[in-house]
Amino acid sequence: MFKKELATKALIGMLTASMSVQLVLPVQASMPEAAGTVESSFEEETEEETEEETEEETEEETKEETEEETEEETEEETKEETEEETEEETEEETEEETEEETEEETKEETEEETERRYPVSSDPSDINEDQLKGFPDGYKLAEEDTFEIGGSNLYVKVEEKTRSLLVNYVDEAGGIIARERLEVTANATEVSVGELKKVPEGYKVKDDVIEIKTGDNSVNVVVVEKTRSLLVNYVDEAGAVIFRERVQVTENATSVYAGDLKNVPEGYKVKDDVIEIKTGDNSVNVVVVEKMVDITIHYVDTDGVAVGTGKIQISSLNSSFESALLTDVPDGYVMVDSESIAINEDGTAIVIVKPVGETPKPVEETKDITVIFKDTDGNIVKQETKTVPADAAVIDVSALNLPEGYETETVEIVINEDGTAIVIIKKQQKPIEYADAKLNIKFVTSAGTVVGNQTVAKNGQIGQCATFARTDLVLPDKYKLSGTFNNVIVAFGAVNNVEVKVTMITSGGGSSSGGGSSNGGSSSSRTLTGGSWKIDGVGWWYSYSDATYAKGGWYHLTWKNVQEWYYFNEAGYLISGWYTDTDGSKYYLHPLHDGDFGRMYTGWHQINGRWNYFNDDPEAGKLGAWVEGKEVPAELQ
Repeated sequence: MFKKELATKALIGMLTASMSVQLVLPVQASMPEAAGTVESSFEEETEEETEEETEEETEEETKEETEEETEEETEEETKEETEEETEEETEEETEEETEEETEEETKEETEEETERRYPVSSDPSDINEDQLKGFPDGYKLAEEDTFEIGGSNLYVKVEEKTRSLLVNYVDEAGGIIARERLEVTANATEVSVGELKKVPEGYKVKDDVIEIKTGDNSVNVVVVEKTRSLLVNYVDEAGAVIFRERVQVTENATSVYAGDLKNVPEGYKVKDDVIEIKTGDNSVNVVVVEKMVDITIHYVDTDGVAVGTGKIQISSLNSSFESALLTDVPDGYVMVDSESIAINEDGTAIVIVKPVGETPKPVEETKDITVIFKDTDGNIVKQETKTVPADAAVIDVSALNLPEGYETETVEIVINEDGTAIVIIKKQQKPIEYADAKLNIKFVTSAGTVVGNQTVAKNGQIGQCATFARTDLVLPDKYKLSGTFNNVIVAFGAVNNVEVKVTMITSGGGSSSGGGSSNGGSSSSRTLTGGSWKIDGVGWWYSYSDATYAKGGWYHLTWKNVQEWYYFNEAGYLISGWYTDTDGSKYYLHPLHDGDFGRMYTGWHQINGRWNYFNDDPEAGKLGAWVEGKEVPAELQ
């Protein structure tokens, strides 16, 4: 019978000894249709064998004897040949050859087949299962009908090894809800949701696949409660719907708690702590009532003096209440006529009272006006509402809040008949600020020796820059420049430090402090010294101590170690602005009366928004002469 069942069993491996050993699996419920057909044909053959048993047994015995004799002879010949070949070989060499032959044969067979060689007898009852070491990993010998010989094949029935796995159903906090035991294959590394049979009622497994850690005999399966959507109708005590929302509840929920409702309408509270959900309903009515709040009452007399306090409880939805609700008016006082009392944002209310029998002082009448602030172009900058006495015709500007950054020259404004008042304002003028641009100069030799220091300062408007040129240098005595001096630009209000290379004068005389005969294009110059500056209705002029004055040419003046150049016209007055000399050279003389009036420009200067360069190197040309087309440095752009 076992041989006939083999037609429907899956061949999973083969061990070859003196006879072929084949491993087979038990029949599965979902075997292919072809396998079922084969099994059916074997059943029919069994019936035929019963009818013609004698003839078939005779034929089979004869056939089996012939086959057995042939196999025995073949086996004996093979054994004899093997013994003769292996007489001089060690056991280790035999095992190595066997392993190599097995590996080669394994490659040639199908994925589901393997071969081993073991000596076995033709009687399956004599087979020792310890002899069979080649069956697939994860399988074990079947407990019943394990061995069967069919022809030259030994059929060995095997089945997958299994083990018991403890499944803990836990919530997301790790609390155990239920347990079950599950049979899984011995080498299983995971379990799928479909394999779980006892998931707690009302729960579902959170993950589709659950990992089994190596060596573990238990696994935690996280489950979450099944939920459904519930429509919550917030209704008043008359049943009118105030608000709706949807909430998630567990699948089998029969009630909802007030504390779980997060969107209760503002100003209301849930009347009941627990609300029943009727079986089969997907909505529930939640009755809400208005919240009541305590209002603190401050009783004051007509002079604003506090005479007592009280309390009243009203709905939080109200912004006022009727004075008739008050029951704690201080003794000896009555309320001044007022039907509605306003509630302040801080939960208080002011109630005006008067002594019993006293006639209250008349309340001053007021009116609200709209104050409109306009700039000088008529544009509205701001508007505000101001409360003034009902009979007011004007308003003091000092009581108004001017827009930030604006000012007005108006002291009092008229209130128009339409209840408006216009205030003309203008932007506050920011005063011009001046500061010094300082250049700290250190004179050093090529050997690095410091032979002198100088600080030069120029005053100007913050936001602009000063240019320090060669003419601003006062070289140490007996030293001259080593190379050229490049202009240094310093912002007014800033300080810069530079080193100037100098070398000692070995022959010749005089200091190389700049200026000299190269000023202003004139071959000779005069010094402003021994006199004083004067100013009259025409302009500035310089008076010498001998009663003469400077006129008709260039003059230089050294002040604070800085040499400055000026030009006086034939009348003796200092000129300013653009000046063209007789040779066509153009110069610019400082036009502002800020302490530098008339000073000749050198270096870079911005005039009417445009940068201009005036020669500051006496060796490169006429000192102070305007240079047309000079490229503006990047730091000035």
